[in-house]
Amino acid sequence: MASAFDDVTDAQAFAVRLMDLHGTARRSWRVAIRPDQAWRFWSVMEPGQPVRLTWPGIAALRGGRTLILRGISARGDRLTLDLWG
Repeated sequence: MASAFDDVTDAQAFAVRLMDLHGTARRSWRVAIRPDQAWRFWSVMEPGQPVRLTWPGIAALRGGRTLILRGISARGDRLTLDLWG
């Protein structure tokens, strides 16, 4: 089969990058932070930053998972994080 790669190792490296990107199931998460804890997050978090989320009640998050912070919204004393990963 013809391809645009000059070498087999280049094609294999590209395939590995694609599997790293698409091989793991990803999803969006919306996490509400308790009002008494919101101050801890507001000043130190920026969109694009990695965030480690552990949630014992959800199997996918039980052992912890690193997610990307997509956005922060604040309404009154409620802080919500939009995460992806």
